[in-house]
Amino acid sequence: MSHCGALCVPNSCCERSPIAGLACACLAIFLGLGCGPSAITVPRGPHRPDSEPAPVPVAEAPPSAKLEVVPLRRNPRCQYLDGHYHPVGNNWVWDKGQWVLVRSGCYYAPPTTNYERIEGGTTLVFRAGAWHRRDEKSERCTPRVCPAPSANDL
Repeated sequence: MSHCGALCVPNSCCERSPIAGLACACLAIFLGLGCGPSAITVPRGPHRPDSEPAPVPVAEAPPSAKLEVVPLRRNPRCQYLDGHYHPVGNNWVWDKGQWVLVRSGCYYAPPTTNYERIEGGTTLVFRAGAWHRRDEKSERCTPRVCPAPSANDL
């Protein structure tokens, strides 16, 4: 299950919901984008459970993703990180999407809620979003909030 906002990205909620899909198509036309890989969204990849915190058991899946109005991208070096839900106690809390500066060679494994086999049974769990390197370097991949553009960026 995806927790993404409404930007057009592969395997996104845009592809699963007719209403979100329509909004996605309208947004894509307005921004001059197509639904598919784009330099406007953060690079994505798989979770690596061996290097991430343990999944959190949850009672139910999160609500449908919220439709977000994506702010204007003021710095061409930045990429958009979709908003998503995360569990807090028995509730789901929405984290708004934001423009971030992603280090080269890094990708984001978006949050998921799935059934997994844990301790001999199948349990509904939430895996938080996580940043990873595509190679084996030890550099951290935590993105920075998008900085104001410099004169070289314009």
